[in-house]
Amino acid sequence: KSDEGIIVATSHWQFGTCNGKLRDVIHVAPNQKFKFRLINGGQHHALRVSIDRFPLTIVAMDSQPVEAYTVDEVVVHVGERFDVEVNIFNDVEEGEGYWIRASSLESQSQGFENGIRAIMRVSDLQSIPLDEDVPDPGESVVAQMSKHRDEKILNCHAPNPECIPITSLTP
Repeated sequence: KSDEGIIVATSHWQFGTCNGKLRDVIHVAPNQKFKFRLINGGQHHALRVSIDRFPLTIVAMDSQPVEAYTVDEVVVHVGERFDVEVNIFNDVEEGEGYWIRASSLESQSQGFENGIRAIMRVSDLQSIPLDEDVPDPGESVVAQMSKHRDEKILNCHAPNPECIPITSLTP
């Protein structure tokens, strides 16, 4: 069940990957904008996607451009795709890492630790270390997704005052 009490799947989450890896490292540079395509290629579970400390600007849905809309998290249901842009702040330092979290909606029954994890690492993009040499970010991988009063979430399962319906996106 989800936090809202909705049954989200008939079986429990097992595992997933980011770019085909259980622990992928995506390198970014300060003061730049990066575009990510989020795809839920699974067959059962929606995923709540966020990057610690960084807002996501939705620029396309299912390959169709939409008016840019900035959120803290996006729920990607099975078969959906979202193109998001992430602005990397000037105040981040080389070597810093941030969790990219794609958590299933089963949080009530299994906790937020279930889902896909990757690392967004700040680097100069000239000397990129091997993934196995990149340490995990300081914040715990099982930390609960941050809940802020003014947090914006796109495409939720259930009515929620912090949730923006997908119909709010305009071409």
